[in-house]
Order: sequence, then C-alpha cells, then structure tokens
Amino acid sequence: MTLTFAVGTFLTLLFSRFIWFQITRGNWHYDFFGSLFIAALTSLISYFLTKCSKKP
Repeated sequence: MTLTFAVGTFLTLLFSRFIWFQITRGNWHYDFFGSLFIAALTSLISYFLTKCSKKP
C-alpha cells in the first residue's frame, strides 16, 4: 500500500460517520452502509490517483 492510499483510507474511516450524518441530515439508520460506501469510494479514488501518478 502506498502512503497516499493508507492516509486516504484512514481519514475516510475516521470521518465517514460524521460526513454521512451531514449528508443524510441526521438519519442514523443508514450510518453503517454510508460508512462502507464512503470508505469504498475513497479507497477507489486513492487507488486510481496513485496508479495514474506513478513516475516513469
């Protein structure tokens, strides 16, 4: 794992509950699935950013 991927995943897992709470305006019923969705999305973004930014 690259440093960018690790940091991005850590920060997402740390703040995903608060972010999803703000998006759903306090609907905690979808908190778990929201956390999984945001974590997966950020992991994919971090992966593609690190994959595309490799220096030759």
